[in-house]
Amino acid sequence: MVQEHRLGPDGLDTIARTMDKHRYETYSTPAVQTTTTAGVSEYRGGLIIFARRTRPTSGHAAITHEGGQALIIWAAGLLAGTVYSAHRDTRGDFLAELAHHLNANQGSDWLLGGDWNEPPEQNTLVPNLATRPHICNPRQPTRTTGTRIIDYIVTTTPGVAITGNSPDTGSDHNTVRFVIPSLRTTRPALQLKPTERYGPPCQMTRDEWRQHVASAWRENFDHRHDDDDDDHD
Repeated sequence: MVQEHRLGPDGLDTIARTMDKHRYETYSTPAVQTTTTAGVSEYRGGLIIFARRTRPTSGHAAITHEGGQALIIWAAGLLAGTVYSAHRDTRGDFLAELAHHLNANQGSDWLLGGDWNEPPEQNTLVPNLATRPHICNPRQPTRTTGTRIIDYIVTTTPGVAITGNSPDTGSDHNTVRFVIPSLRTTRPALQLKPTERYGPPCQMTRDEWRQHVASAWRENFDHRHDDDDDDHD
């Protein structure tokens, strides 16, 4: 998960092509192009999620707001997302919109990680949630300077744990690493009904039906099977 990538469309395309070679899907929201007071054009914000193709994933939702951005994907039974909560007065409005989206998806476990720009104990998202989440706190500053913890995980899925918090990205924020032991693949349970449970057609006894099936099998399958054997010889 990457927050504030500040990349334009060309930069995102280059990254997506590179990660494709390494068998990763790239999900992203674009950075917003702005002009500085000096008249210089620049990109600000933007989110990326890289997902390995060893698990099924699909895009779920993207929220772009003056107060922040959120990008959420469906990853093997879990709604997983990354968040950038802007250091602005409109941050509360953004987090209220995000909470509304999560509340509309009750019944699904979710995980959000990113730059919240507020410490865990003051997180504005949590009071607006219908389900009380767990906050995975790195327990040490997440910026390369300062003492604040503003990058962390908010989740309803059990067992998530922070495994690292280190300044190795060239960014002013540390890389926060975590594990999700409960990822699962949810697939419908399908079972074909055995053919012998189907009753025979009307006005036909079960013995007559079995004889009919056996005769049709010999006529249509055994003959073709013998032909296949001849062809292979």
